[in-house]
Amino acid sequence: MTKNAMNASDGALRPADLPCRSESHPPHPSHSGQLSVLIIEDISDIGLARTLPLERRGFDVAVAASHEEGVERAVRGEPDVIVLDLGPRDLDGIGVIRVLRSVPMTREIPFVILTDQEPHGIERVVRGWQVVRHVLKKPVAGDQLARIISTLSDADSVR
Repeated sequence: MTKNAMNASDGALRPADLPCRSESHPPHPSHSGQLSVLIIEDISDIGLARTLPLERRGFDVAVAASHEEGVERAVRGEPDVIVLDLGPRDLDGIGVIRVLRSVPMTREIPFVILTDQEPHGIERVVRGWQVVRHVLKKPVAGDQLARIISTLSDADSVR
């Protein structure tokens, strides 16, 4: 992501300076059959732990260690599903959804949000955002997450 994609004064993500997809960035491998999942999780051990059950189910999984990296990877790789982990009072993570909804190539990627908060609080913030398919209170077992992502795929609701 370019330096200008994050506003230094308020830390808000901005879509204007996101990398653009070009011929040098071919479509994500998922377009050859595997469902691709991008996990945005700032704690590396948890990110890794979330990948294992998904990979066992045949998903192609990538992990981003920050919101900014997650936005950049989503734009470059166009995952089929994004799992966004929100920590306590982490409304900056909601900015990830706002930015990706404003970029034509990522605006329809479905999200599964994992949160420490009561889900209804986050659901109020994202009400009407059809890309947010599930809001789950942590802890969420890896197999449960894999089943939820599978249902998105089985229902043909993934792009």
